[in-house]
Amino acid sequence: MLYECDLETTKNADGSMRAWLIDACEIADGFKHTTFDTLDSFMHWAEDEAFYRDIVLYWHNLKFDGSYLVNWLHDNGYKWASKATEPMTYSVLVTERNQWFMGSMVTQDGYTIEFRDSLKKIPLKVSAIAKAYKLPMSKGEIDYKANRPIGYQATPEEISYIHRDTEIVARAIKIHFDQGMTSLTAPADAMADYKSMVDFDALFTPRWWRTHKSAERFCRDAYCGGISWVNPEIRGKTVRHGRVFDYNSMYPSVMTMYEYPVGYPVHWFDRPPDDMPLWIAKIKVDNLRRKVGAPACIRDPYKHEWIEWDFYGEINITNVDYQLLIGNYDFDTIEIIEGYSFRAKKGIFDCFIDKWRKIKQESTGPMRQLAKLMLNSFYGKFGTNPRRMRKHPEFDDEGIVHWKCDPAEDGGTVFSVAVAAFVTAYARRELVEGIHNCEGFCYCDTDSVHCASIDGKAAKFTGKTHPTEFGFWKEESRFVRARFLRQKTYIEEEPSGHLNIAACGCPESSKKYITFDNFEIGASFKGKLMPKMRKGGVELIEKRFTIHAPIFSF
Repeated sequence: MLYECDLETTKNADGSMRAWLIDACEIADGFKHTTFDTLDSFMHWAEDEAFYRDIVLYWHNLKFDGSYLVNWLHDNGYKWASKATEPMTYSVLVTERNQWFMGSMVTQDGYTIEFRDSLKKIPLKVSAIAKAYKLPMSKGEIDYKANRPIGYQATPEEISYIHRDTEIVARAIKIHFDQGMTSLTAPADAMADYKSMVDFDALFTPRWWRTHKSAERFCRDAYCGGISWVNPEIRGKTVRHGRVFDYNSMYPSVMTMYEYPVGYPVHWFDRPPDDMPLWIAKIKVDNLRRKVGAPACIRDPYKHEWIEWDFYGEINITNVDYQLLIGNYDFDTIEIIEGYSFRAKKGIFDCFIDKWRKIKQESTGPMRQLAKLMLNSFYGKFGTNPRRMRKHPEFDDEGIVHWKCDPAEDGGTVFSVAVAAFVTAYARRELVEGIHNCEGFCYCDTDSVHCASIDGKAAKFTGKTHPTEFGFWKEESRFVRARFLRQKTYIEEEPSGHLNIAACGCPESSKKYITFDNFEIGASFKGKLMPKMRKGGVELIEKRFTIHAPIFSF
């Protein structure tokens, strides 16, 4: 039996944390709820349920809720194991980046209970899930700061609140399961669907990548994400009368538009073979510097920033990025050292993209949202890193858990990182072309460009546009004034007066204190909740969100 679970927490007088309300909603027709007022009663119920049937407990943010589960397991005699197989053991898959994916426990009677993170399957807030899936309910509100001492009995309003939280996610997950999407994460669901359509091993030779680790790491060094960059000429200044253009379904589009690497790669030195058009190479460049008016579009492998000027060193790069470098940078010398070349094939993703594009275009509500999720989740699975580092829990003398890194190990699933590298490279090429089609370019982020009236010239975009078609740009919005401070940190005032605020790491609870005039480097706003590990579980403590200056200024 599958359940979607949630818990509400409070702080005890001694500073420890406690769950005062827990609910488990069946992911099945009827969506039956079982509600508890202590974590003890919930966990004992789960142990009893496991006696009769296999159970999986989903949590929408296992990182938070799981901290309470791990504390309970430790306090009740369960022991950590890298893989829980013996009675009274438990394990949790926590990565070096503190991402929680799943866990399991084996009861005293030898029955297994599995924990999963529904946020990895549906990466939306509960309130957004209700809207996107057109569900017959919405997320509620309660007083999170109210005093709830030990023995507190939840009010009907509080029980209704947690029931809605669990049932919203349960209904959405059931929609996924009804469509055969039963994997742990959304990218895994997308990959499983694609594999059912093609001869995956023949196309991408994952066994070769698994046994040629040095080649995998070489190509992985060429894999990087979307460009987020502010035009230095307008950084921090107020610009006016602007337009924002978004690229329709950027990653799915480039997956259908271009050729991708297939088969076994060939290693070479000095220059790639002429009969294999796609390659990833290590180059050495001296005094790499951005051309005047061109965007920064090559990543510094040491600082992980987009190179502006004064770069000396080696870069692993796709042939697509190499052409971007030639077109947008000047340099003193450049040398191609070695690389891997690939046979190329176009249309290998069309069966998957066309299926879900059609569903997206012809559906509304749940199926449209599912189609968007499949399209957007697909490519990244090719970039899965087989070299993994996990963490394990250690409890200190005060009963507070700390997560310690285990040694890195190989052995994770391998697909073809070369495919992922070319998907993002093609996307960067489309973005750079969009930037060059802007008059008054101000800012870009992965699949969007923002332009404004500068030096008396009106904002203008000459790229190809269409409101919905893949491979085209669409006008997303207009603004009367804007200020771009750094990557993923800007404010735009729309003609209606609405403020479009982007500030990486800034929650909605802090954005309500932001105005156009106070949005600047060094500004600080209350309302950000930060996790603090306590005995019993995580406490969310209110801190201030501060807009920091860019780490590297040019």
